[in-house]
Amino acid sequence: MNQLANIQNTMSSREISEMTGKPHNDLMKSIRKMEASWCKVRGGNFSLTYYETSLPNGGTRKDPEYLLNKIECLYIATKFNDEARAILINRWEELEQQQATAPNQLSRMDILNLAMEAEKENQQLRQVVEVQEKKLCQKSAKESFAEHITDEEKYILTATAIGSRLGISAKELNKQLLAMGIIRVLGDDYSMTSKYANSGYGKRIAMDVRNAKTVERLRFSYYGEAFIVDKIKGLDKTRYTTKSIPVTKGTNLIY
Repeated sequence: MNQLANIQNTMSSREISEMTGKPHNDLMKSIRKMEASWCKVRGGNFSLTYYETSLPNGGTRKDPEYLLNKIECLYIATKFNDEARAILINRWEELEQQQATAPNQLSRMDILNLAMEAEKENQQLRQVVEVQEKKLCQKSAKESFAEHITDEEKYILTATAIGSRLGISAKELNKQLLAMGIIRVLGDDYSMTSKYANSGYGKRIAMDVRNAKTVERLRFSYYGEAFIVDKIKGLDKTRYTTKSIPVTKGTNLIY
């Protein structure tokens, strides 16, 4: 974690995932389930943002993450085993020690730059929170964030993007999904089969193209990506290996 994160006293769910060895998708699901109880007691939700992931084809995708303070992290850690909790507690002790010495290590210009960067990130977080507050104002605090987003925000992954995670082309991925009965041909594109039509894995989304024409294309959610990656890797674990993709921090799309 960088110096800015130390000064802000926050830790991202991605860092927690890396330290504890827990898949980030699974960790995000656990945090969402615990958020309603936290909101009921503390009167506020966890801070949600997103980071951009660079894809091998030159594109990017937006993945969500939580920024948690120490108390929130320890609350989340109640679901961890003893070893994972110990790792998280030790990491917070390191961050607090680094923060205690930071003023002596940074120049006045460094501190000013960090403060400006912190304000910029805070503005981004406030914008995300404001949007969510508008969507949640008539809803119970116990409801999931996922119920308040549009299909266009949820189903954003292409077969090309998911295939790149497995080191295969979109054509090869679609071939395997057809063989497994997960998708079917519909017009000039694909659709989820009836078995998976309401699974939340994928959906045909209306898209604008040239000459003001609208077409429907199959797009997948992040849940769908996790499902597909597991299915494809199960065919041949020696052939299909999930690639490690470098990430850069940005803002967030909720799913």
